[in-house]
Amino acid sequence: MQTISDDGFVLVVAKPRSELRHRDAVEEIEAMVRLLKHPSVRHARVLIDLRECKSASREARQCFASESPKHVDRIAMLIDDGLSRVIANFFVGLTRPRVAIRIFTVEQLAKDWLKG
Repeated sequence: MQTISDDGFVLVVAKPRSELRHRDAVEEIEAMVRLLKHPSVRHARVLIDLRECKSASREARQCFASESPKHVDRIAMLIDDGLSRVIANFFVGLTRPRVAIRIFTVEQLAKDWLKG
């Protein structure tokens, strides 16, 4: 699900217990492009809430990192604590995404970083 949050961010929320695959990532990015086509949007900041997501395939994560719309300049990924943080940080370090991406476990910290 994607919306524009009250804070002005694109908010992407993974479905509970979902298992994101490459096709899911492609569909999310296509939906984001449609959402961001408004003429007033030049640079977007995205908050991806993966806390309820069961898993995301390597291909899906690579797609999010490399295929984000060109006018997205920051992505905050909100995850649960624990092993998913290690995996997410490892992934971000290996893929060298073209936009700034940071991993958070606290929603307010993610929003503060997106605002900065």
